[in-house]
Amino acid sequence: MEIRKFTEDDYIDWELIQNYSFSYTQRVETKGEKYQYMNPEQGFGVFVNGNLVAGGYRFHFNQNIRGNIVKMGGIAGVATAPEYRRQGHIRQIMDAHFSEMNRLGQKISVLYPFKQEFYERMGYSVIAPVMKVELPINKIRSYKGKIKYERFDRSNGGIFLREFHREEIVPIYHGMIDRPDNRWMKKDETNPGVIMVAKIDEEVVAAGSYSISGYAGLMESDEYFWKDVRGREAALGWAARHKDQIKSFKLYLPPQENTAYWLNNFTGKMYLGVDKERGISFSMGRIIDLDILNGIPAPTNVQTGMLEVIDEQCQWNNRTIKIFNENGKVKIEDTDKKAERVNIKAVTAALYGAVGPGELVNQGWATLEGEKILMDYFPKYEAYVWDDF
Repeated sequence: MEIRKFTEDDYIDWELIQNYSFSYTQRVETKGEKYQYMNPEQGFGVFVNGNLVAGGYRFHFNQNIRGNIVKMGGIAGVATAPEYRRQGHIRQIMDAHFSEMNRLGQKISVLYPFKQEFYERMGYSVIAPVMKVELPINKIRSYKGKIKYERFDRSNGGIFLREFHREEIVPIYHGMIDRPDNRWMKKDETNPGVIMVAKIDEEVVAAGSYSISGYAGLMESDEYFWKDVRGREAALGWAARHKDQIKSFKLYLPPQENTAYWLNNFTGKMYLGVDKERGISFSMGRIIDLDILNGIPAPTNVQTGMLEVIDEQCQWNNRTIKIFNENGKVKIEDTDKKAERVNIKAVTAALYGAVGPGELVNQGWATLEGEKILMDYFPKYEAYVWDDF
């Protein structure tokens, strides 16, 4: 048995294992179709007698973590052939990815789990549920100001959405993922749909992609963004122009949005925690390198704390640290002083702002005082985790 990075020759076998595990089909794309957008060296596989029996891939992203843009490894396509399950192969693959992420400076990781407890055992914590809202088109309020709308086919207008998302959206939302160009290009070339760009006084305030499923059907988007309230009103105003064509508009819901202000009267549907189309209920994250904490904005008047961090797989995170505020930023340093014990899952959950007081203790991930230190430095702050890798 050996663990090594993929080569292009391993792709078909890996795809067959994924198809059996996730879709029960035998569909296999050609190597050229898939690897035009993927790097086989970002995948790890377990091989028995030269045959691939388990594999998993890592996408390279950037992510906004409380205002800091950091390198992130997105784990996907993790699967084992049924004949070789329950033998620890996925843990070995994940260990290989953890070491590689650490080497590459990817300080944090995100995945969409098939089973929460499975990845909790590997140090991941729940970040945020997938949230969607379905709005009745005839209830959406149109923006009354002067707006210039532009409409493009996705194949030639995707660059405008990409630029708006990267320049205006990624910097303002904690948890927002920035796709690399090749991921955007794949979307532009393979996803049917329309691009909308909204401008007010020549300033782009919103942009999105969407599809329409027939007359009197559904307008739907996984990529619909605005930078402020004006942008939201303009973006939804574009949807409102379709009220004689479609019945409702389904889109992702940014955290902490009060949708009662979106409509004249709210009669829509919210989908919290389950997205039937994508089969994904929530995302999970994991700190790969504790140094990610350095430079995060620190609350004022926070007290210096001592934490003993426990990490079973990323051994380099097993540190006793002093955490303090240095010029308005979080700073950590190694210390030999007595400290409160916390699990890496507790630190991750606090960093993503995914839990309220008492939850880390309830999960058994932190002492009472350890939780207080983490919550003081990283108060609850809902992350907007977005992408579909």
